[in-house]
Amino acid sequence: MPNKQRYLTLDGMRGVAALLILVRHNDIYFGKFRFNESFLAVDLFFVLSGFVVAGAYSERLRQGLNWRSFMLLRLVRFYPLYLLGTLLGLAAMLGGMLFGRVGEQVTYAEIGASLTLNVFFIPSFFMRDLFPLLTVAWSLFWELLVNFAYSQVWPSLSRKRLLALLACSALSLILAATRCVVDSGSAPGLDSAWMAATRVVFSFGMGLLLQRMPKADFRVPPVLLLGASAIALGFNPQGDFRPLYEICFILLISPALVYLGAASEPKNGLEARLYAFLGAVSYALYVLHKPIGLLLSIAFKHLVHVGVAHFAPWSGLVLIAVLLAICGILDRYYDGPARRWLLTKV
Repeated sequence: MPNKQRYLTLDGMRGVAALLILVRHNDIYFGKFRFNESFLAVDLFFVLSGFVVAGAYSERLRQGLNWRSFMLLRLVRFYPLYLLGTLLGLAAMLGGMLFGRVGEQVTYAEIGASLTLNVFFIPSFFMRDLFPLLTVAWSLFWELLVNFAYSQVWPSLSRKRLLALLACSALSLILAATRCVVDSGSAPGLDSAWMAATRVVFSFGMGLLLQRMPKADFRVPPVLLLGASAIALGFNPQGDFRPLYEICFILLISPALVYLGAASEPKNGLEARLYAFLGAVSYALYVLHKPIGLLLSIAFKHLVHVGVAHFAPWSGLVLIAVLLAICGILDRYYDGPARRWLLTKV
């Protein structure tokens, strides 16, 4: 595995963003507590990914790491938890069909076809979602694509060319927003693909640029940055201001948070350990929160005959605690060992 500098504040921000997405996709557990703009956490993830990938791999690419090996390393990073999430998503969908959970009507043939494609990271273009068994996987798919593009163009990606790419992708993002809503990347279709591509290219490219820039010469208390991330993702703009806010978050707020977070490490040992834990479980939390939440809600309703919504928001706090524990265990005993085993095979 590459040697990487640890950015604990960025880890904490990643964890906070994953928690807000958890609330978004398991709204029945939380009642009135909703975060309409929390989907923008994906754009924050893309900036973080570009920043971390450039720091971890740019020197190795210069030293001869070929693009095939690079993509295998990136795929190994994603795949164990992605596969587990897909299988849990399959169980949740079948459980919903068997126990009468209200939802999208799909056939067993469509489920089988989606499973066959999705386990190979191939989207299900014939379904409402590109990855119906694990809907959040659309962002992983696009991240793999932008990682591949980076592996091809990095030798010629000077700062001037990177700035030109960012300018073009920012303009494309604004134009795409006139055709469809920003939160449309998980759906098939040309407009959705245009929106998703511009989001990932701009945000990942901004992460590359931030890695090349000198660090900020001042420190912001990390807890303020985590709070600012939560507020920015939990903001609820109304009417015509909503798409404007979403574009501003992608173009300005998200890169600013990462830039400041990279220069603002925690000084307290307990705070540092908390951020390290949030970073360690953030990916598992992002990939597994929805299928596990669905499975638990189906099982609870079947066994107790009362929906989890009846106990909101306390049921949501229990769900967060359960998921954090599960993700911590999986990080230590499944994801890490599985990735190390896969690395011996590629």
